[in-house]
Order: sequence, then C-alpha cells, then structure tokens
Amino acid sequence: MRLCFKILLISVIYFHNYQIYAQGLNQLIGKWESVDVNDQIGTQIEFKENNKFILIHILIADYKYVLNGNILISYLEKDTPVKKVLIDTSYLEIKPDTIVRRYNRLGWKDTVIMIRDKSFDGNSDNKENVLIGKWKWVYPAGDTATSIFYNSGLWHFYVPQNYSTGNYSVIGDTITINFDNNKNKQVDTYWVEGNLLRLKNLNMNKESLFRRVQ
Repeated sequence: MRLCFKILLISVIYFHNYQIYAQGLNQLIGKWESVDVNDQIGTQIEFKENNKFILIHILIADYKYVLNGNILISYLEKDTPVKKVLIDTSYLEIKPDTIVRRYNRLGWKDTVIMIRDKSFDGNSDNKENVLIGKWKWVYPAGDTATSIFYNSGLWHFYVPQNYSTGNYSVIGDTITINFDNNKNKQVDTYWVEGNLLRLKNLNMNKESLFRRVQ
C-alpha cells in the first residue's frame, strides 16, 4: 500500500511540475522585440516549440515622412531648437506592389526596389497614399530590410544585423539560455502579461522589456 501511495505521489508531483513547465513554454513561444532601443539597435528573440531560440540584433529607426506626388521626404523629429532633421529626399516610381526608390542621402546615391508584403494586416488600398503598408527590400549590406508606412506619417524601418542561436529551458519563472558555438549561458527570470515579456538577467541584475510581434 505504501509503495502504491509513493508511486501515486510521485506521479502527481511530476504531472504538476510538467503542467508548470508546459505553461511557461506556452507563454514564451513566439517572436518578441525589445521596447527599449539603444543607439538605434534593438533586439528580437524568437522562442520555438522545440526549445530552440534565435536572437537577432536589429537596426531600428522611426522616421516621419511626407509624400508629395512621387517625392518622399523623410525626417526625424527632435526635442531640440531644431525640431526637424531632414534624412533624405527620394524619388519614387510607383507600381501596385512594387516601388523603385531613388534617393540621395548625404551625397550617397542609390536605388532600391521595394516589394509589398501582402501578408501584412496593415496594408491599405488608400489611393492617396499608396505607401501605406509593409515593404521589403535589400539593404546595402545584403540583408533584407523592412519598411512599414503608417497613415499617421510614421515610417518604421528595421534591418537585422547579426544572429545568435541556441537552446533554452524553463523551470518555474526562470529561463536558462544556452548559446551555440560557445559556453555562454544566461539565466533570467521572466514575467509575461498579455503581449509584454520582461526578462531580468540574474548575473547582471539588468531588466529588458519586450513586446510580442508574432
């Protein structure tokens, strides 16, 4: 009888711990992007169901834009005496799902071909502003850049810079991240509420906030 009770108790504890583990995994699985950006560099991390992850450092910029016919003017808004800083002026050849963009930025001339991402929910049939939506194009360094133009006049731009991969494990509110190709290990506590993820690095006592993007 005692043996049966011990087996039952072990089974209950195992099942309870597995439920906690599975719940933690379900909360984390998906793609997250850092809320805080330092010097236009952000972080995107994707936790996969097979306990693998991909960590990407991303160049991120938010511009304002004005579209006058086929001329695209982009600028930064700053809380300084000079409220607006011109980024560049581009000349567009506009087609339904393709835009040829020719620009001259600080003496650097280039031409890029932007392809509309039709899977993006924010795409629009606004005939007065055909830019509204998500576009992908090849960045000079060779990576795929993404531009999202919003009706509000915001231009969100990002391009991946470098990648890291590895595996992770979850116990309670602690996640252990092991990086491939080296012996680095990162131990964080995590907290998820809605579409926000907070990671606290226990080694550095540093917190990072992420929002779910997928």
